[in-house]
Amino acid sequence: MSGSSELVRQARLLAAARADSDAEALPADRFDALWEAERRFIEVARAELGLPSAFVP
Repeated sequence: MSGSSELVRQARLLAAARADSDAEALPADRFDALWEAERRFIEVARAELGLPSAFVP
């Protein structure tokens, strides 16, 4: 699955979870998966553009 597809998938899963519960009740792993997908997407996009990693310490 491409980075952008995974990012959209994770955002949709979080939105679906949000539709059924309060924001405070959302599972933390949903947010973790979304942020990880975002990070992978950014890394791939930056590499394709010839830019350095955005997450180097």
